[in-house]
Amino acid sequence: MYTVEGFSIGEITRRLNREGIPTRKGGRWERSVVWGMLRNPAYRGVACFGKTRLSARAQMRAQRRRGVTTPSHTAGHQRPREEWIEIPVPALVTEETFARAQELLYQNKIR
Repeated sequence: MYTVEGFSIGEITRRLNREGIPTRKGGRWERSVVWGMLRNPAYRGVACFGKTRLSARAQMRAQRRRGVTTPSHTAGHQRPREEWIEIPVPALVTEETFARAQELLYQNKIR
């Protein structure tokens, strides 16, 4: 729908919901889910692990005063692409289709 028919992510989301196609967890489709699927290299046959790293989380003074506890580490920091571990998995789309989706996402980002 995205690479061949030229539908927007919003239109894809609306069609999936209208047709009653379930999500992995059985909920409603959201644009962020479709966007994540378009960017996920596992669909082209390469699962990536080790994309983020743990780092210390800063705790604000106001939080300490209120006795708020936060985890001592967070995993929200991206590692460089060359540090990712790639594992082959069965591809669901061709390399060409995945590359076309990445090109369209990039063009949409510029616009």
